[in-house]
Amino acid sequence: MSFLSKIFNGTTPQYGTAGIKFGRFSEPAETAELYDMRTQSEELFDNGKFLDAYVVYFNYLQELGGPAVLLEIDEATGNLTFKLLQGSKIVSGYISDKEVWAESVVAKFSEPDITLLRFLLGKNNDLVYSKFALNGDSIILSQRCPIKDLSPTAFADMLSEIAIVSDGLDEMIEAEFPFIIPVDYENIIPLSQKETLTKTEYLRQWLKDMFSLIEKIENEQTKSYVVLGCIFKILYLISPEGLLLSRFRKILIRYADCADDEDNRAENNYKMLAELKKISELSDEEIEKSLFKTYTVFPEADYQSFSEMANSIAQMLSLPVNCVKKRMKHLVVPMCEYIVGIHLYKHGMPEAAKELLLLFWRVLNPDFFYGLGFENVLYNENSSQFLKGRIIQEIENINNKYSSVYQGFSFDFSELDFASEEDFAYSFLFEFKNLQITD
Repeated sequence: MSFLSKIFNGTTPQYGTAGIKFGRFSEPAETAELYDMRTQSEELFDNGKFLDAYVVYFNYLQELGGPAVLLEIDEATGNLTFKLLQGSKIVSGYISDKEVWAESVVAKFSEPDITLLRFLLGKNNDLVYSKFALNGDSIILSQRCPIKDLSPTAFADMLSEIAIVSDGLDEMIEAEFPFIIPVDYENIIPLSQKETLTKTEYLRQWLKDMFSLIEKIENEQTKSYVVLGCIFKILYLISPEGLLLSRFRKILIRYADCADDEDNRAENNYKMLAELKKISELSDEEIEKSLFKTYTVFPEADYQSFSEMANSIAQMLSLPVNCVKKRMKHLVVPMCEYIVGIHLYKHGMPEAAKELLLLFWRVLNPDFFYGLGFENVLYNENSSQFLKGRIIQEIENINNKYSSVYQGFSFDFSELDFASEEDFAYSFLFEFKNLQITD
């Protein structure tokens, strides 16, 4: 009897291998050492030791961002000069005993344009800590204020806004305004040819598979889950940057604005599919422009403890269960991928959780991972056979790796169901949500 069948009989049983890029930088759990550094910087600031407070805070940032955080201290004055790398952008500035200043050059332009000015003024309304301005032929996002008015915590919020907004906007305005000149592309780290070709191929393939599946679904809410699951899968496994990332995000924002609007769900799905169709029609060259690595300091997803994550997954398991109840077992895998994808997109999580969820993806997408260079294939798609021994060995490796980090950590693979892809996907998430990790 399959794992899913048991339910209805009253029983319920950041970079990957070789530097492959998966997902985006998400907030890690704060260690005791990091917490002490952050609180020390606040205490120094409260005691009027402003520059000392910022030195400690930059030590904190360097622990998080590594080579993406560059700091110089003037031995004569104690003033700080810094540079932060966030995607394709550089945030630079200085901190003296009088003031704090930071800016990012978003792009340059060959000629002034009233449409561009109106666009930037409109964007200023969305900002809290910084503002767009023009400096000669450069569009900058910046802020300057007295140091006594800006604690390290407020400084971090300001820097985060400047870094994330400028990094997300440059390719978009380059596409909107023909006279825009891009800057800072020297920060981009190219992918290998193998990774670029494989990700381009499977971005197209997964969209094509989703379009085909959608044609057979009548329920609009189910359609939404399938579409969103495909988007989250692409955002994590393909991990686009630049204009392509911006286009996917716009689709998600459009959905979020209408998520509770039952009356317009069909229209909303139509719009999402229309935008995804445009993406699928992009040339290989256009797609490859958005496939690269970057250094990053500020996370774009908040940390979620494992207990919170496990509870969330437990509640969402009703989605694949309902598919079986409605005789739509072929939708179980897309629903499980939606559950995994939305958690990886929206949240940071313990490394053990990320490794287990990457294993989930590897089992269900063997050809994609083989194309990237993962030679230890875990599922034979031609014969529809799980390589059970390899999967169990991978899980045991993860258990051994993290059993000393998390007390009592042990993923129970004995209850995994290898009867079908659908049964494996559901049973894996069922056991995952039972796993206990104390952050």
